[in-house]
Amino acid sequence: MKAKIGFGLVLAAATLPAAAAGFDAAIGEEAVRVGLTGDLSSVFGGAKGQYDLGALWRSEDGGDAFVPHVGVLLTGDAGARDAKVVAGLGIRAAYIDGENDDGAAIALGGQVDVRIPGYDRIALGAYAYGAPEVTSFGDVDSYYDIGVSVGYEVIKDASVYVGWRQVQADIDPNGEIEADDGFHLGLRLNF
Repeated sequence: MKAKIGFGLVLAAATLPAAAAGFDAAIGEEAVRVGLTGDLSSVFGGAKGQYDLGALWRSEDGGDAFVPHVGVLLTGDAGARDAKVVAGLGIRAAYIDGENDDGAAIALGGQVDVRIPGYDRIALGAYAYGAPEVTSFGDVDSYYDIGVSVGYEVIKDASVYVGWRQVQADIDPNGEIEADDGFHLGLRLNF
């Protein structure tokens, strides 16, 4: 039932104004993640930054997990002299639904995207979000979501990439929900 509610929330989020700037889908051996990003001003007039909506599903015997999230990020040029470096800092709310445990977390984090001059089609990216016990609720004691990727822009506004991510929540008293831990292949489309 929880998965159906979460899926409904993701579908509802997909009905945001048709100003979504990007769609991302990544498939690993046991998990899949989809996401939408766009200008925050398309949702809240005059707001700076970008929104981030997504969900990760893991299907494994005894280890199913569903982790939808929503976040906001303030992004901009990081001031690198010889490379195009865009960085962002923000906040993310995540719901973590495991086989027998569930909870939520409010995480702080950021991301960086690096393009080297002369090789603009190649993108190096990294992100990290973390929530300690004080901003974790329900059965969740802490939460983190980290990842790195290397991508290639095949055509303008369409990229493929390979990445690695780890999404995990520590559970009270002595367990964990490991929603993902491994490599994946992905596709990014910008509209």
